[in-house]
Amino acid sequence: MGKPLRKTIFAPWLIVSPYLMHLCLFVAFPVVFSIVLTFHRWNIIAPMEFVGLDNYIHLFQDRLFLKAILNTLFFLLIHIPLQL
Repeated sequence: MGKPLRKTIFAPWLIVSPYLMHLCLFVAFPVVFSIVLTFHRWNIIAPMEFVGLDNYIHLFQDRLFLKAILNTLFFLLIHIPLQL
């Protein structure tokens, strides 16, 4: 009775394993790596330099970025409901 139980536990994981490998390789790893990169300064040639939140501080002090955020919010809150 132990052998059929082992097969019933292992079979679903065997069926789902290609999906899980694809998910890890093409979704989870790039997302995690992108988040890690946001805390570093890196130009591919030089080694990565950890800068912490400096990239975010610089981003939110940029007037053009803030204007882009306001334009996006305006479009989201005004234009889309009007088109519905």
